[in-house]
Amino acid sequence: MTTTSSGLSGKRQNLCSLSHPGIFFDFSVSRAKAAQEEKISKEYTKQLNSLITIKYLSMNVIIELVLYFLFFAIIHSFLAMDHAKNKAEKLLGKGYRYYRIIYTLISIPLFAPVFIVWIKYSNSTPIVYTIPQNFYPVVILIRLAALGMFAYVVLQIDFLEFIGIKRRKKNILITGGAYGIVRHPLYTAGILLLITKMEMTLLDITAVLLVAGYLIIGSFIEERRLLSIYGDEYRKYQERVNMFIPVKLVLR
Repeated sequence: MTTTSSGLSGKRQNLCSLSHPGIFFDFSVSRAKAAQEEKISKEYTKQLNSLITIKYLSMNVIIELVLYFLFFAIIHSFLAMDHAKNKAEKLLGKGYRYYRIIYTLISIPLFAPVFIVWIKYSNSTPIVYTIPQNFYPVVILIRLAALGMFAYVVLQIDFLEFIGIKRRKKNILITGGAYGIVRHPLYTAGILLLITKMEMTLLDITAVLLVAGYLIIGSFIEERRLLSIYGDEYRKYQERVNMFIPVKLVLR
């Protein structure tokens, strides 16, 4: 009887413990904590998947831009080579005088896919850097200087002749004006406008590097051609004037 009584007493104590309000409170807190942790885990997984998707799309867009640009660069460079020009002269005969305007017109649709991808998907890639607002006045001044250099070149040369609409009368080496500041003022102005974009995404930087690199490489190739045409006159010009950064002009 004593043993039975003790067993019943133990059972009563267990029942009392289970029916204690604190037990249910602890259980509710545990469930709430588990639910919160599950919610955080789902949110983290969602953010991770979103990040992976952005990176995947960014890489696809960048690869697409690079391929379009390489297609443009190969054809554009080939058409500018003396070998291609000689072939065109034989093929076109008197019509060769329009080769430069044909070259310009072909270049526009060749570069169009690059430009479209760049503008359309620029904001879909991560931002790499943003120029602080304190530097905006400096950036604006640099951009105005670049635009001024563009205008200076256009006023200095026959622009219609430059793009091929008018036939070039004779080869004259221009060394004054904008060409007295740097040897490649148009390329310099273009590069300055590209690198001073207020906000740079990953796609922006890729496009800027491709275009700027192509212009710089093209400048060296062009200089070899100019040396073959003008000889010592161009060598002396190289000694007086810098290619892109007007260091010699500042130190005079």
